[in-house]
Amino acid sequence: MGTKPNRSMRIERHRLLVIAETLRPFVPKNPLFPILDNVLMVPKDDFIVFAATDNQNSIEYLLPITEIEVPNKSSVCFDILLVADYIKNLKDEFIELFFADNGLSISHSKGSIDIVIQSASEFPYKEVIEPEKLSDANGSEFLTGIKAASNIIKIDREYPMPSDSIHIKSNEPGYVDIFSSGGAAYRFFSVVKASVTDFEGSISIHQAQVSKLMNFINRKPSIQIGIHNGNIIAKDSNSIVSIVTGTYTAPPYEKIKDQIVKATVIFNKDELSSCIDRLSASIRGIEKNYLVIKSNENCINFALNNYTYGISASENLDPVEITGELDIVLDLTQVSKSIKFIESDQIQLVVFPAAVKFSSAGNDNAFFVTGLINLMK
Repeated sequence: MGTKPNRSMRIERHRLLVIAETLRPFVPKNPLFPILDNVLMVPKDDFIVFAATDNQNSIEYLLPITEIEVPNKSSVCFDILLVADYIKNLKDEFIELFFADNGLSISHSKGSIDIVIQSASEFPYKEVIEPEKLSDANGSEFLTGIKAASNIIKIDREYPMPSDSIHIKSNEPGYVDIFSSGGAAYRFFSVVKASVTDFEGSISIHQAQVSKLMNFINRKPSIQIGIHNGNIIAKDSNSIVSIVTGTYTAPPYEKIKDQIVKATVIFNKDELSSCIDRLSASIRGIEKNYLVIKSNENCINFALNNYTYGISASENLDPVEITGELDIVLDLTQVSKSIKFIESDQIQLVVFPAAVKFSSAGNDNAFFVTGLINLMK
């Protein structure tokens, strides 16, 4: 190592791997400032804090000192992802880390490794400030909403646009609406409700930052969320994150309630999904894929023509219930994305003059709106 170790830590191997994976989304790849490849380990009250940042978004993982053996509580900056990759296949229950001024040595039953470490004073550490008010959120519902919103955003441009963002807005008591728009002129957007107690306000998160929030929430039954200095703060029992937000124009989704209903159809979800999957297989990556949906006596006909490959497909579905007549054209990809996140045995399709809405039959806890296509233009 070059110099005699002056700090040491003994920690469960599994715990160190969990910490590394929690921090991984916040450690940038090939950063402009190489020190951001590292994390900072710093003492804080009765915890050892593992902190990572990409200079915009930050995370802290708090490890109680009682869970580790750490004789010398001083700050250290090191590459935890390299360490995790090195120890992940070991069988040791505990790992010993020995720190010197310029290096880290890891000792285990099979051998050891020496790693150069960085100066802790050079790490751009900014403590994540917990807001005065945090709201309890259902982790599963929150994640579903963010995934659905992220899923429909269409990023096919060289440079990100303000519309490539998701929005979280307090609405009725006990819930927030999580929504986003994909495509131009808000012709395709999603809205999913998530249970959140006593949350007020609205925030927007650019698509480039959304994956960090999804990774943090993943597999957590509950989290806490709040706002501090315009950033969204999310917290669980071990860690806290700060995600940068912005000012982005949100789709006017609430106006859909005022639209005139021309027709309503309820489908069995499994049957509709299977039909759409088969039709999707025929488009073979073609971007413009127009799905024609028409009433056909007592059933509904779904037809698609792939002129590029000379493929024509048509299927009939028996609706569970229907009111009015259907004769519409939709984007097949948008239909497929819409029904993917609706958790229900039955899917309701409501037709308006210029758009349609897909939702669970009986409630609007999750709905997707896509614009009608006029093939005569």
